[in-house]
Amino acid sequence: MSFVHMGMKVKGRVLNSCQNCLRARVNKLKENQSRLRKDTQAMMKTTRITIAKLDKSEENFNSSFAAEESISSLTNEKLCNVHESSDDVPSNSLKVYRLLRSDEDPAKGLYPKDAASRMSVAQHIEIGSRLYSRSRFISASKRLGVCLFYANKAVHERGIDREKLRIAEIELDLSKGDVFDLTNEQKRMELSIEKDSKAHNHATCFEEVIVERCIRADEIVDIFQAVPELPRSSSYAMFMEQLRGGPFLLLKK
Repeated sequence: MSFVHMGMKVKGRVLNSCQNCLRARVNKLKENQSRLRKDTQAMMKTTRITIAKLDKSEENFNSSFAAEESISSLTNEKLCNVHESSDDVPSNSLKVYRLLRSDEDPAKGLYPKDAASRMSVAQHIEIGSRLYSRSRFISASKRLGVCLFYANKAVHERGIDREKLRIAEIELDLSKGDVFDLTNEQKRMELSIEKDSKAHNHATCFEEVIVERCIRADEIVDIFQAVPELPRSSSYAMFMEQLRGGPFLLLKK
């Protein structure tokens, strides 16, 4: 065999080897492209799902916020014989509502559990009306709907007879500085209620008013029976949405 023929064979083998190598690299690139395409599609799908969830969360938040605000739209057609207007309340008074405990007698006035307690306002709010809590404060709310919400919880969660629940409408005397309206930001700061704390969020959501004394019998202007029969609600916002679907009747005792 001549050197020319041998050289051509060697060149052919080298060329075939290069072609095979190039073909392998092309196939590898195609595999990578395919994998990248699948990863991109999966990422786009995840992104779409995430965006959909965010949109849903925003929708739920807006709905919840609107429901929380809806209490101001309650009228006498929805809650017969009772209203939340302060137009007829003297300037040195504040109208509030309180869901009464079974042992409270409005004819004798309302008293704190322990007048000598050193518990702070923030601690009082966080602990609430639990049986073991001993506080020198009495809680009330500027919103009737808050009392109805807690009355509904008492019925569904503790099995309390609806007919035994009572809500007091109270006109507090503000002349002595022992009534703290926690809807006021300045007042919350004075009482060391930190922003975004449990006490802060509860006080602002439920428009809490704290009284550091007994509530006299003559300050209690009406007693209502919490008769609206509503399904169990997991949140105040949901309850208010149901309440808006009234009309419901509050009977005077």
